[in-house]
Amino acid sequence: MTDDGQPGRIADAPVLSRNLKRLLQVRSALILCQAALVAFSLVVPITIAMLLVLFVLSLFAGFIANDRPLVIHYKGEWLFPVLHNYSEDRFGAERARRICSTSRNLGIFPNLVINDIMAVTVRTFYPVAPDYMEVNAWSLAPIDESAEDSAIRLDNFLTFLGPGGFATPDDVEMLESCQRGFANREVEWSDISRGMKREAPSVTDELQMRAFWRRWNNLMTAPQIRSARRAA
Repeated sequence: MTDDGQPGRIADAPVLSRNLKRLLQVRSALILCQAALVAFSLVVPITIAMLLVLFVLSLFAGFIANDRPLVIHYKGEWLFPVLHNYSEDRFGAERARRICSTSRNLGIFPNLVINDIMAVTVRTFYPVAPDYMEVNAWSLAPIDESAEDSAIRLDNFLTFLGPGGFATPDDVEMLESCQRGFANREVEWSDISRGMKREAPSVTDELQMRAFWRRWNNLMTAPQIRSARRAA
């Protein structure tokens, strides 16, 4: 009752419902902001640490990507050809030359690649569409490989050549960038002339790319192909 003896009025239920809903919305927003701040405080240090690790690794990119093996496990002994020139007596002249002076990356036209680096890997690639390619890879191993050697080999393989390794993401990004560039019809030629005037090709020259595209061009422009195109 009020002072004048009249019945008191109670606030309308819809008004209370709306106010309560607003309070709950504000409370939810505050909780989300707090969660976002906590997540941000956790993610930023991790991101900075990852960037620092990648930066430090990039300083040694030339060392990591050199044309010598970083480490070899040979007859129960760990060897580091990238740091030390071993005498021919240890392996024999031919094997020592192959270890220290050759790059064991083999491309077989049209779509087979054999890499003997962090692990012996066989790759095939199939262009399913002008802008899409499927790549399959298998890591080879000796039949009598020990469990310890298998673990080391697989770790090396995934760390360097795996989908999230040091090498493969860079290669994929480069290929996708090239694909985007090839869609530009204003530039008629793709420059793969590195090492053209060099008598003995370097491991970083583009001789293998020129050989691949010359053979592809020969097949695409062969007389029977041209005749079939004219007939079609």
